[in-house]
Amino acid sequence: PGTLVLTRDNARAIEAIRLGDVLRGGDVVEATMQLAGHLEPLYDVGVGPDGLVLGGSHTVRDPADGAWKHAADVVGAVHAHAREPVLFNLITSNHSMLIAAAEAGSAAPTAWLEATDYMEIDDDDALLEEIRLALQADELHPIEGVRRIVQLRGAQRRQQPVRHDPPPCI
Repeated sequence: PGTLVLTRDNARAIEAIRLGDVLRGGDVVEATMQLAGHLEPLYDVGVGPDGLVLGGSHTVRDPADGAWKHAADVVGAVHAHAREPVLFNLITSNHSMLIAAAEAGSAAPTAWLEATDYMEIDDDDALLEEIRLALQADELHPIEGVRRIVQLRGAQRRQQPVRHDPPPCI
């Protein structure tokens, strides 16, 4: 809560953004979201005089190297050791937004950061090639080589005829 989003006209707290609002850069807000935040670790990504705190899994462009990363992986990000019960996010027409840091008690942005929206990308969007997060399978589960293939066999089944013998007479 309180993260500033740059709109065409001004900077507003993310919770004050409404459907149809036009953001800086021309993106149109298509959805606003409130998410349970109690399990999401927060990180200060070090933007602005008082910092900018985001959910660790939110994707942003790292100011240090220009690469797209999760907030937790931004160069210099610090775990905030706090939780918010509710986190806010947006879905925009181009899946991006500019978020801003401001000095405490001020609504005037002092620094901004490029971020993705909740969807991050369209399945067919060219941004997919640019972002290249560590979520891609070759980075999560690298295969360095196959030394040999082991064939696993299941237990062999034995078939026995089913007999029905009458009980013995005593």
